[in-house]
Amino acid sequence: MWLKLFFLLLYFMFLFTLARIFEAVVWYETGVLASQLVDPLSLSVKKLKIILECRGLGYAGLADKKDVSQLLHNSGELTHGELYSAIKKETEQTEAGDASSLDFSGEMHFYELVEDTKDGVWLIQVIGQDREALLSKSNWGKMVQKVSQFGIRTGTFNCSLDHRSCIRRGWQRSTLIMSVPQTSASKGKVILKEYNGRRVEPEHIFRWMTSHLSHHMKRLSHLEKLQEEWRPDLLHPLKMFLFASLPQPPVFFSSLSIKFTGRIEFIFVDMSRWDNHSSLLEIGVTQSPAYILKMPEGIYHYGNSTGEFLSVAAMDTFLRSVQPEVNDLFVLSLVIINLLAWMDLFITQGATVKRFVVLIRTLGTYNSILLVSWLPFLESSRKRFGISVDGTGRLPEVKAVQQTRRLLANARERTRVHTISAAFEALRKQMMWFCWVHQAVIANAHWSGSQQSVKRLGKGKSEHPFLSHTPTDLTWKSGRS
Repeated sequence: MWLKLFFLLLYFMFLFTLARIFEAVVWYETGVLASQLVDPLSLSVKKLKIILECRGLGYAGLADKKDVSQLLHNSGELTHGELYSAIKKETEQTEAGDASSLDFSGEMHFYELVEDTKDGVWLIQVIGQDREALLSKSNWGKMVQKVSQFGIRTGTFNCSLDHRSCIRRGWQRSTLIMSVPQTSASKGKVILKEYNGRRVEPEHIFRWMTSHLSHHMKRLSHLEKLQEEWRPDLLHPLKMFLFASLPQPPVFFSSLSIKFTGRIEFIFVDMSRWDNHSSLLEIGVTQSPAYILKMPEGIYHYGNSTGEFLSVAAMDTFLRSVQPEVNDLFVLSLVIINLLAWMDLFITQGATVKRFVVLIRTLGTYNSILLVSWLPFLESSRKRFGISVDGTGRLPEVKAVQQTRRLLANARERTRVHTISAAFEALRKQMMWFCWVHQAVIANAHWSGSQQSVKRLGKGKSEHPFLSHTPTDLTWKSGRS
């Protein structure tokens, strides 16, 4: 009996030890091993290109492995964790196939999602009326998959569905349109840029997008401008600096600069022609490339901690922890309030029905108090971003544009109704004339019948004034009427 209990206890101890070993392996792979650096020259060209794709760097024209690895090194150090994450993401995208793209149904659908949202980048393929698309289905699928990993949304606008809107915007042919914020202010205006290149390969289109996205952030190449931007700024207390020797910043860095517009200012410092490196040591930049977040409390070197990869998802999580959105704080408070409400289910004494009644009452009370307490914050956010307080949540210029478009639409509708009414009135008059002529022909045929009928009717023509006339006069009068 005791021997069986001993072996049972030994078996549980073996399972416990084995589980701890597996956890240690996972911890080593995700912690210590993931933060270890990888030499780019030890990887194949295919893996190097996968990393460059995830960072958003173009490698067209680089045939040598040394040049590709040098471009990767200039954009930032590579770790095992980033390499594993990039290869896993590439495998998932290959298995999933082409990413989905939105189809716009008309002008208002396009305006609400692209021009009125103002919180991201859009790539729209415009298909002209009775024309083929600029990109084939396969190339458009590759383009969608390429840009979707950086948070860039895609859509298709078919001018056959709303030809008048395409004429008003000047889209007479099939083309590509990119929507980007015009200013660095949050919820600012949106401008539409049209692709005018001759080559329609995905690499050239992606290069065109990269050049436009890089113009959205500040670019510094002189020490005086860097010292000016490094000083404390009350309007922009948080600044994200990239010190690198690159012709333009990576796309993941540029796309995040648009996502955090108005909250964090992104600055690219071009180190390709930088001579005074001692000045960088004075402000805390010890190496290049370097991603540095400057805060009022000090500076933070991004990439030194576990999980800080050079990708959109990793840096977005890091920046949201530093400067969260109002929506993130609201969701966090909502979760905490509901967890506190669920505690009443276990604290309340009594039957099960009573506990659930108390739970429902507590949930309603707590959530109502939460929503009422959040109303002043929402009101202050509207005033901060210049949003109207009439409950619509739209900017004044947006309301003016929408009102103008509604007036134009109403005018077009009235013109169309008047045109239809005039056409119907003309048709009604023609129908009345046809009925009168038809009745005259029937009357003429009736009164000019056989001679015997005329004679019989002629007996009483002195009694009836209309029948006193001859058939010829009757025909003439009927035709005139």
